[in-house]
Amino acid sequence: MLDLNALLSSTQASMYTITVGQGINNGGQIVADGYLDATGEDVAFLLNSTTPVPLPPAAWLMISGMGSIGLFARRHTGHPSAKARLP
Repeated sequence: MLDLNALLSSTQASMYTITVGQGINNGGQIVADGYLDATGEDVAFLLNSTTPVPLPPAAWLMISGMGSIGLFARRHTGHPSAKARLP
């Protein structure tokens, strides 16, 4: 788990506190809510994470399985390139 306050610059961290992470968009940006420390005013944040999200190992297994199924199906459907390789 990551403390979203760690993604704020040192200047921002001295002024704001993030309370809730709302979601992550397709660009990897994090949407969060927080408040201004001095006044308690609610603010919204759009944070850029510097840490890439890794692809889980199960995804590689699924991708290789789908590729194998595709090759198997192509071989057995009579695709012209499959027929060209037969003796």
